[in-house]
Amino acid sequence: MAKLVQPFGTDFKTPIGQLRFPAIARAEAYKDSKPRFGATLVLPESAKVKELVKAVEELAVLNFGKEASTVLKPYVTGIEYTDNMTDPSENVKNFFKDKIVFKANSNLDHPPKCVLQNGNVIDRIPGDETCLDVIEETFYPGSLVRLALTPLAYQMSKQLKGVTFLFKGVQFFADGQRLGGTDVAKIFADDFDTEGIDAFTVDNDSGLPDVDGVNI
Repeated sequence: MAKLVQPFGTDFKTPIGQLRFPAIARAEAYKDSKPRFGATLVLPESAKVKELVKAVEELAVLNFGKEASTVLKPYVTGIEYTDNMTDPSENVKNFFKDKIVFKANSNLDHPPKCVLQNGNVIDRIPGDETCLDVIEETFYPGSLVRLALTPLAYQMSKQLKGVTFLFKGVQFFADGQRLGGTDVAKIFADDFDTEGIDAFTVDNDSGLPDVDGVNI
């Protein structure tokens, strides 16, 4: 198996998006996999999001060359996302047609840091279920958040390779419409300006905590 040229990409913050399928307070196992922390983030297409997608593509090309276009990636377009749903409604299809969906995860040894809008961190106290309940209530499906992520190239076998997002941290930004088991079309607040968040500038004077090298 060939050695990867550069497994890790540059840490970054996403713009604000809508949180789905959060496994943030407690790790969850999917099918026969080991329990992991994870999050899915729905983002409107924007110049910032395209830059992040470009960074993933460049990391794939760097490590896999000509095969980069066929390896697994940690994002899908909104159209691809609805293709995997069972009979999505027209409202759902219309909502997702101009969206990008990011997926990220981390293992049990590296739970994501949870940050409130004011920059305060919700501490994880070993054996204290109350703090986990607070995290679960804060980061619910439908809440508006941004993520701290690190792209990582991997190669498990000749067939199983790609780029994934390591889930480093999450920051709550605003309440959104709580989601149940189905998708809904009306998600983001009409007056919420996602373009007003600079996802690429680290403000060392902001007072926000440093999340493993990422000022979220």
